[in-house]
Amino acid sequence: MKSRLVYYLIITLLLLSIMACGTISLPSAPTNTPPPPAVVEPAFTATLPPPPTATTAPTATTAPITPAEIRQWATGVSASSEYNNPSWGALQVIGAPDTDGCGDMTTAWASETSYGVDWLQLTYATPVIPTQININQSYTPDFVTKVEVLSIQGNYIEVYSAPGGALAECPYVLSIPVSGITEYVYGVRITIDQTNAPYWNEIDAVELVGIPDSSGQISIPPTATSVPFVAGECEGDAMPIPMNTESEQRVQAGNYPDTCEFYCLWVPDGSQLDIGISDFDVDLDLYVDTNISVLAFEDHGQWESNAYGDGDEEVSIFNPGGRYYIQVCSYEGLASTFLLYNIFTP
Repeated sequence: MKSRLVYYLIITLLLLSIMACGTISLPSAPTNTPPPPAVVEPAFTATLPPPPTATTAPTATTAPITPAEIRQWATGVSASSEYNNPSWGALQVIGAPDTDGCGDMTTAWASETSYGVDWLQLTYATPVIPTQININQSYTPDFVTKVEVLSIQGNYIEVYSAPGGALAECPYVLSIPVSGITEYVYGVRITIDQTNAPYWNEIDAVELVGIPDSSGQISIPPTATSVPFVAGECEGDAMPIPMNTESEQRVQAGNYPDTCEFYCLWVPDGSQLDIGISDFDVDLDLYVDTNISVLAFEDHGQWESNAYGDGDEEVSIFNPGGRYYIQVCSYEGLASTFLLYNIFTP
């Protein structure tokens, strides 16, 4: 009984002590809400670049390859006339320049006379698209009035034209830039007009510059291995007549030699040239020379046929080549028609 009383007394004292100290907050019961997940920090952060934007690849712009130019000296030649052969002959123009300085030298080409119109034609080993032509003149430049190129198709294409005239510079190189030619060429034709020249305009060498065919398929056709013959120009009022032709002509009535008729004939180098007149009924005479001045002012020419009467007249020229002037005159001053013919034998 006594022990139970002591027990209740102790309990009462404890309750009073607690009430004197304040209210005791007991912890709340735990909830079932799970804790937030643990955040794991990475060892490093990798920043990836953005994916590339799709673009069109740039087009490759390769500069076109320009084929290399080549320079050539002539390997073949023909001419309207030449002063002599081999000295001052057309063959002197073949190859590189070999005339030393300025002067009237045998190593350059000179035409037969120094006061007319003549031409010189060169051929080259390799066809090219031409870009430049260089004409080496060694005496009395520059009476070059026209320059043409000859294509493998057989076309003559003019690349230069000038009135021509004397220059103080000698020797002189006439350098002609060429553009716009689309055909491959293998020849150069030069015309000189020395009508007002004080002396011969002599040419030493001619250089052709151009771009060859890179495929190797362009070549000089077999028919072009020899230079085609082309008639040159004629002086004065002489009427040009084609080679190996015959044509009806007429001489007017009047005083001799005022009514004489003049004709001009070009032929390549050959073995014989026959020139004649026929089918007339008055006394006609025939004269031929390479110099028109001889016929106009000195009466007869180097070749003549002037028999009396109305019979045919004919002259024969052996080893011909170049330009020939023909004069037909009525000795009695009477008018007549006649047949003019020429026969060239290669």
